[in-house]
Amino acid sequence: MQTYANFTVGGALSVNAHGHYIGYGPLVSSVRAILLVLADGRIAEASRTENAELFRAAIGGYGAVGIVTEVELDLVPNTRVERPVIKMTVDEYGDWFDQNVGGRRDVVFHNFDLYPPDYGSGRAVNWIETALPANSPRLRGRNSAHRLSRYLM
Repeated sequence: MQTYANFTVGGALSVNAHGHYIGYGPLVSSVRAILLVLADGRIAEASRTENAELFRAAIGGYGAVGIVTEVELDLVPNTRVERPVIKMTVDEYGDWFDQNVGGRRDVVFHNFDLYPPDYGSGRAVNWIETALPANSPRLRGRNSAHRLSRYLM
């Protein structure tokens, strides 16, 4: 799972993107198979066992081998998460991580954002499974405004 929803699955695979999932690694670790359109127009299916060399070249290949048009993925259950945030110094982070992230099964995502200019402090963000009800709409409508995002892009 990526943090933002402004990407394509094929594009994420072409750069071998990773997310903030704890224990799941990059997106490619959940890929069963891909379908590619090659430069000569041929369509090829690739996986770790079928056309494995093509599979390895396409993942992280920035589209040079072909365009990913279909993906078969392993999925995990969708769960609600809460997002506690705490500011701390870099020196405090290691111990804090061991106590609040490492080994916990309820922590789904995690990241630590460093603050410039000296990068001596930052913000730890956990996404922890919860039974609490959602406090905001999950999805925006297809025609809802994203003016700020569009402007910034």
